[in-house]
Amino acid sequence: MNKKYIVKYKYTLLDLLKDENINLSDIDTSNMIDMSYLFQESKRKNFEGLETWDVSNITDMKYMFNNALYFNKDLTSWNIEKLKEFDEIFDDSFKHIKTILMFYNVCKNKKYKKKLQSMLECLDIKEVYTELNNDKINYKKNKEFIKKLENVYYEELKELIENNKN
Repeated sequence: MNKKYIVKYKYTLLDLLKDENINLSDIDTSNMIDMSYLFQESKRKNFEGLETWDVSNITDMKYMFNNALYFNKDLTSWNIEKLKEFDEIFDDSFKHIKTILMFYNVCKNKKYKKKLQSMLECLDIKEVYTELNNDKINYKKNKEFIKKLENVYYEELKELIENNKN
């Protein structure tokens, strides 16, 4: 699919984002490396098409969606293998479990990893637990967090824990 807007620099993208009539799927971000602070405190309501962005070269997303009032999008289609910086990418109002888990699994900053863990614990704990157990690729890495959930939220998770043992 041909994109209408090809951007390399953040300031160019910021100018495009000011116009909510521009569909985000029309923007080619494949040449960018920095998306830090991009939507911080954004009042934008329509994020359709954002999931189509090619972020495979992005290394910095810190504060990207921090305090973006209306943002709660599934970003699990993104390739974030080159991502190095993403502290405070989301704030506590972000609720998309699979997306939080994706960033949690690549997080190397212990302090921010704890924050992502806290965000997950504030969501539907059964859904978080199920997603963690279904993630076969990261299962070993998440074993400690899974055990913590089983201990802290045993009553809520009892049925799921028993099903996993069988």
